[in-house]
Amino acid sequence: MPLLTDALVVKKLHLKNRLVVPPIVSGLAKDGVPGPAQLAWYGRLARGGAGLVIVEAAAVAQGAHILPNQLAIWSDSYVAGLARIADVIKAAGVPAVLQIVHGGARAWRTDPLEERVGASNAPIAAGRKPRPLREDEIEEIIAAFAAAARRAKAAGFDGVEIHGAHYYLISQFPVRCSVNRDIPGELHA
Repeated sequence: MPLLTDALVVKKLHLKNRLVVPPIVSGLAKDGVPGPAQLAWYGRLARGGAGLVIVEAAAVAQGAHILPNQLAIWSDSYVAGLARIADVIKAAGVPAVLQIVHGGARAWRTDPLEERVGASNAPIAAGRKPRPLREDEIEEIIAAFAAAARRAKAAGFDGVEIHGAHYYLISQFPVRCSVNRDIPGELHA
């Protein structure tokens, strides 16, 4: 049985051990850009002995933030700042992955009456009900995630993690699964 201290290779990603720093919100970004305190924090995390650091969520579109003082990745203008985070982690010999997110109907708002969008008009956060996304808007958000992944790669990250939990946008869409009767226990979405 493998130990936490054993190395692990996942495709082209080589981890010196199986310890992972999860995407922990620091709240240290200013206008979507990391500052010195955030860079120092990631440097300390990387030097702490983990085999992988997953950087906290970066919003893929304006209005998609899940918290104030969050990283952003909806424009090429954020690549340089994100590259500084990737560099400080990789300088410690640790691979870096960036989590990307769209808050959808749970997006952070200073004013809870400001419009949010979601998979439906079901209320998820305090304030007014979200406006259901149109099909063309869904396509734009899919493209925003793809563009964010390209920017993360350009910034030097080894991969991205798509935030699909906590009822942010991706998890607001229902998934229909059926059990394949031919293969016991196999689910198909």
